[in-house]
Amino acid sequence: MNRALKLRLIKENPCKYIERPKREKFTPDILTPSEISTIVNKLDLSNEYDYMFYIALRLTLELGLRRGELAGLEWNNLKLSENSLIIKNNMIYSNGHVYLTTPKTIESIRELYISDDLIALLKDLHKRQNKNKLQYGQFYKNIEFNDLQYSLIMRWDDGSYIHPMYYTKKLTKVIKACNIDKRVRFHDLRHTNATLLLQQGVNSKVVQERLGHKDIATTLNIYSHVNKKMQKDATDKLTDILHF
Repeated sequence: MNRALKLRLIKENPCKYIERPKREKFTPDILTPSEISTIVNKLDLSNEYDYMFYIALRLTLELGLRRGELAGLEWNNLKLSENSLIIKNNMIYSNGHVYLTTPKTIESIRELYISDDLIALLKDLHKRQNKNKLQYGQFYKNIEFNDLQYSLIMRWDDGSYIHPMYYTKKLTKVIKACNIDKRVRFHDLRHTNATLLLQQGVNSKVVQERLGHKDIATTLNIYSHVNKKMQKDATDKLTDILHF
């Protein structure tokens, strides 16, 4: 309509009189550190499916990844000497098909610092995959999208990629098995990451960049419930030194 107005096809934009419906305030349901420990302890790491979910859990909780970003991670995007991992792929499931694309915004393509513990975990996973390649031989599956081969980090023992829906379904099952009375989606692990960072006093701008949000307002709006607590802590500290 604005375009039509500029071209003088219409005299006025009728859309300016429309009242937009108010969006309900979203407060993500997150896991506490003790609940995360309960989930981890429930996993049997000798089982291939539990082991790969454990890797997914560690990556997502430390880095705040989206499900598609997790599924699309590649070994050649891991920089061991710099303790960093580049996020540049997005695996999506749509209309019964799995696609590997780029993230939805430029800001989503980012390089994140990762801990030494996570580096060690990924090294163990890489050794496991090399062993699987030898064991499966010619039957080890190559991962190909759009006529390009990808060295994905998240894959099963036979080399095939892990379907994005696996993470969602597995988390639901584990939470139920742990008797955690919350409806936590896999995406809420990303919210858990951000909430824990903010609660520890990490600057919201840093959290925004780690999450790949285009605008800091998005970060502040989603986690306003955390900011209120931080504001209270700031006020308490200020009154402690002012002594009015």
